[in-house]
Amino acid sequence: MLEQPDAFLLAAPVIFLGYAVYGLTGFGSTITALPLLAFFMPITTASPVMQVLDILAGFLVGVRGRKSADFAELARLAPFCAVGIVLGLMVFHYAPERALRLTLGVFLIAYSGWNFLRRAAGGPVSSRWAIPAGLSGGIFTALFGTGGPIYSVYLTRRLPDHRTFRASISLFILSIGVCRFSWFLSTGYYARTETLHLIIWCLPAMLCGLAFGSLLGGRVSRIKVLYAIWSVLAAAGLGLVIG
Repeated sequence: MLEQPDAFLLAAPVIFLGYAVYGLTGFGSTITALPLLAFFMPITTASPVMQVLDILAGFLVGVRGRKSADFAELARLAPFCAVGIVLGLMVFHYAPERALRLTLGVFLIAYSGWNFLRRAAGGPVSSRWAIPAGLSGGIFTALFGTGGPIYSVYLTRRLPDHRTFRASISLFILSIGVCRFSWFLSTGYYARTETLHLIIWCLPAMLCGLAFGSLLGGRVSRIKVLYAIWSVLAAAGLGLVIG
């Protein structure tokens, strides 16, 4: 891990990239930024920082479009997600840093590989898929804040309208993020000076990235951007597994 001044300097462009992806797609900030941050700071520092920034971004994006959200679909996910979050937070608190890095690396490789190999999405799926989507998404939300892609796989097959999907997933990620933030707060993660300083340092980069990503919407190929991000994530995941 780098010394704190060097880590702070590297964190800003990583945060900018993560929230440019969020502004473009409605999710993906943490799964983009956290693996890169993990190369020069502990996950137990980077994850609470990303949680605060995700909540702020969620208020800017999700709350604004909340009237378009499908609350019935979110209600199906919520109880199973809650169980997954409880399990994941227990692991996050007690697991060694190396185990967290290895788990994140494997998840990134699997997620990137699935995106590269999958075909176009089919028709609607049964609401019963809310059970595995909620449980697995809750676990990875608690561990790394990376449950968004899992929820999106389910919601894209249940909500064909892009506006409804974007509002729903942003609002859902915001809601469970507030719960995760409360746990971080109650267990002392935000009492660490370096965590608070890093949040303040990265806030302007988050706002700039979010605005930049929103401006890109409709002007660049979303799928080409995602393919580039998946390539970065696959490389980052391999680095975390080997390192």
